[in-house]
Amino acid sequence: MEETLPQEDPSAVKENPVPTKKEKNKERPHVIIVRDWKEYLGESLLIIFSVMLALIVTEYINKKREEQETKLLMNNIHTELLNNKKAVEELYKYNLNVLKRIDSAKADPSFQKQLVVNGAFHLQLLAPRRILYRYLTDVAWQVAKQHDIISKLDLTDASLLNQIYGDQERIMKSED
Repeated sequence: MEETLPQEDPSAVKENPVPTKKEKNKERPHVIIVRDWKEYLGESLLIIFSVMLALIVTEYINKKREEQETKLLMNNIHTELLNNKKAVEELYKYNLNVLKRIDSAKADPSFQKQLVVNGAFHLQLLAPRRILYRYLTDVAWQVAKQHDIISKLDLTDASLLNQIYGDQERIMKSED
């Protein structure tokens, strides 16, 4: 005899049925986050603190960079003024020699005749290197003024630097 297997009843409920997509969505629990005002206040204060800290650090870095730039500009001006001082000292010695030549020209009529030939004045006999033997620069000062160095100096220093560079400009125009 043949044994027959019992046939499943289609209306019977399975013990572990596989849920469908629709059933899965129905079974998911809904999570509702409930926060009270203290948590919102805490997070807000944390955000404000972070922004303020970032601003303070940025300002500190900018201030240090500006101080470094000012120091560099002032060092450049100092170097430029030292170089100009040396040039002025050389120019002074040169001008003393030019004055001696002028004095000797006043005393020597033959030298006077060499100075003016056919109505042309020969300056090179008195000043072989022209009037300005050395030139004074103001590049560092111009760059510093473009970086608003005057606002970072006290009134006395700013006034003194303006006067020095103004005098230099007048000296440089003397040959014109």
